[in-house]
Amino acid sequence: MRRGVAGDQGPGATFGKATRFNSSKMILADWDSATVWKDGARCVGNLPRSLTGSLEDPANGEAGRRFLSRRLAQLSDRQLRDLFSVSQIERRGEEITGADGRNRKVTVDDWVRVFKRKRTDIAAARCAA
Repeated sequence: MRRGVAGDQGPGATFGKATRFNSSKMILADWDSATVWKDGARCVGNLPRSLTGSLEDPANGEAGRRFLSRRLAQLSDRQLRDLFSVSQIERRGEEITGADGRNRKVTVDDWVRVFKRKRTDIAAARCAA
């Protein structure tokens, strides 16, 4: 179960899930479920085109993937926490189902965990020529 807030600004569209109507903004469950790659072996990003967007499943070369991976690796845990803290993510009141099966509020640590997993997915990929 999740609950989001409409009318997000700032990083909201970045941390969501690509949808036809751009309706998933700053919702952890959506961002968590969205994979980085549509085709990891060819480094094709998982970004379905929206009605207002211009990108659709962009292809990336190995050099671009490596560049992005190095940049993301430079972000410290503190910087990641600051990124999500400054967005006041915990004030949104979003809920997720915890490991114990009970609903709980989403925390900054939840967002950091998902970010780090996605960063690892980018680092682990190798783009075919």
